[in-house]
Amino acid sequence: MGQNSKSRIAGGTINPFVFVIGNPGVELGALQCAGSGEIIGIGAEFTNAMMGQALAPAQGFPAAVAGQGIKVYEDGEDTIIMVGSGQVVQPDNLLVSDASGNAKPIALATVGLQWIGARAIEGGVAGDPIRVSVYTRPFNSAVS
Repeated sequence: MGQNSKSRIAGGTINPFVFVIGNPGVELGALQCAGSGEIIGIGAEFTNAMMGQALAPAQGFPAAVAGQGIKVYEDGEDTIIMVGSGQVVQPDNLLVSDASGNAKPIALATVGLQWIGARAIEGGVAGDPIRVSVYTRPFNSAVS
C-alpha cells in the first residue's frame, strides 16, 4: 500500500475492490459508494475472511462490515477496482461509481456534478478487476 492509504471504520458492509465515500458525522468513517456522493477512495482488495476460508467475492466475504477497519486507497495510489455490470472500460478512462460501487466510465454528456474516483490504467469489461490510479475529483458538466 502507498503512503496515503488510511485505515477507516466501515459504517456498513463494504465489498472488496469498490469505491467508498465518507460516512457523514463519523470521523474516518467509510461507506460503500452507491452511485453518488463524494468518492474518497477505493476499498481494500482483501476480505475479512479468516485464513483458510474460500476466497471472496465468490463466497460472499466482504472487505469489512460495520465497525470493522478497512484500508482505503486514496488519491495518487494505484490499486484494483471491479468493472460494473454492462460496462466497458478503456485505458485512461475517468471512472465513476455505479449503484454497487463498481467502476464505469464517466458520462461526459451528463449535466451536473459527478465524482470521479479513478483513472483506468488498463481496460476491462463487466466483472473484470482492473488496475487504476485513484483520482478523486468533482466533475461538473455544463452541457445542457
